[in-house]
Amino acid sequence: METELCYRQAVEAGDLIFTDGELDAVTGVYCVECAMPVYDADGELLAVVGTDLFLDKMQQILLASLVENETQLLVNQDGRAVLSLQTEDFPIAEEDRTGDLRASRIPLLAEIADSALQGQMTGVAQGPMLDGTDYYIIGMPIETPGWTLISAYKQEVARQPVVMLQGSYDQIQRQVTDTYRENTNHSQAVATVLMIVVTVLMLTGALVLAKRIVAPLNTITRRISELREGNLEFKMESAYRTGDEIEELAQSFANLSHKTVEYVETVKRVTAEKERIGAELSLATDIQAAMLPHIFPAFPDRKEFDIYASMDPAKEVGGDFYDYFLIDDDHLCMVIADVSGKGVPAALFMMASKIILQSVAMLGRSPAEILAKTNEAICSNNEAQMFVTVWLGILELSTGKLTAANAGHEYPAIKRPDGSFEIYKDRHGFVIGGMEGAKYREYELQLEPGAKIFVYTDGVAEATNKDNELFGTERMLDALNRQPDVAPLQMLRNVREAVDDFVQDAPQFDDLTMLCMEYKGYGEQ
Repeated sequence: METELCYRQAVEAGDLIFTDGELDAVTGVYCVECAMPVYDADGELLAVVGTDLFLDKMQQILLASLVENETQLLVNQDGRAVLSLQTEDFPIAEEDRTGDLRASRIPLLAEIADSALQGQMTGVAQGPMLDGTDYYIIGMPIETPGWTLISAYKQEVARQPVVMLQGSYDQIQRQVTDTYRENTNHSQAVATVLMIVVTVLMLTGALVLAKRIVAPLNTITRRISELREGNLEFKMESAYRTGDEIEELAQSFANLSHKTVEYVETVKRVTAEKERIGAELSLATDIQAAMLPHIFPAFPDRKEFDIYASMDPAKEVGGDFYDYFLIDDDHLCMVIADVSGKGVPAALFMMASKIILQSVAMLGRSPAEILAKTNEAICSNNEAQMFVTVWLGILELSTGKLTAANAGHEYPAIKRPDGSFEIYKDRHGFVIGGMEGAKYREYELQLEPGAKIFVYTDGVAEATNKDNELFGTERMLDALNRQPDVAPLQMLRNVREAVDDFVQDAPQFDDLTMLCMEYKGYGEQ
């Protein structure tokens, strides 16, 4: 049952987890359980791998290093002590022995546990426990399981050598005084020699104590305070190699400092790479924008029509595109398309598709033939298996006859003179690049002066607000019919404002591309 609970916790966490310590039911050895979920490429759970980690070896190592009056707590990633090694009772609350030490009523213990579990070497801190006894405490992170080792020493124990030396001094002084009183005939020289010997012993003991404990700690503190930008690495020195906990503490500082320097260098490299990619994407955005017609009015000397288009990519570059150009003096070709996918791959496929469509159209082909020839060219070398939806129309300017074909694209919206915009449900062919040998049907519409046609990509109708609600074609028609007689430029602005008001702060997930053309009649001045 405990194993099942451990596996469930691993699945909930989605990562490697460790349980609290307990006695193994079979061996009777103290252990912890660990488990990690395994997923396939689609993120589906395949299995949960787990094992028992026996802590008897770690316990032996820790017991061997344990000194008198020392307490060691091995704390797991949840802040609970999985091993508690001590030579005498450690004065903490019962809930600290089984609960999260980071929530301890003892501020010093809670702070040390929290900092160490965040991977920080805490340094030596001092403060009282529940019974008022002052302790020196230090937390040392253990990287692999994300645990930490907390060591605590009574301050009075750390000061014990000095106290003992002071006691010896007091005892000798008393003996000297008693001897002096009892033996008044002893010479002053003997008393002076004894005092000098005692003083030398005191100074020697103090110096030995300072050299072994205080001096290395002061040196470590001073070196850490000297770390600054350009010199972030704490390095081992001979002063720290004392062969005890002081050396282990210094080595832990050195390891952490080295990893910090490596991390800073990695961050610098990643930042530089991101800046390079950002500059290249910015250039790609400019190149893509230059590929699309972007000078308005597009044909200032032609009064038979007015046309305007826009493309707003969801990322730096997009897969949507529009195009319009005069095939000859009497025929205007209009294209709007949507490439599968987003980003740089879609942008490259978009530019290739645009060039092929325009090249075929300039040969004087019909809309259905243009789509068929373009599909044949793209399918011949489409290893990426991408596709593009296309609506293409050719307007005969002298008569207002519009011939169009649709390769899986959105329905166009048509406005008759003195009427309102309505969706025109034309017959769809298969997408370009999806299947070799696809055929396309074309249809004709007669446009009278004052008629408008509005074509768009699915980024308009599928714009989504924070409640995951779609903008839809009904709201699009409402925006078009709010001012149905305005010029194409204002018409696109009205639709974009309606989309922005609907979406508000929700992110844009798809490219948003629109084209509107108004037919004014042949010979219009």
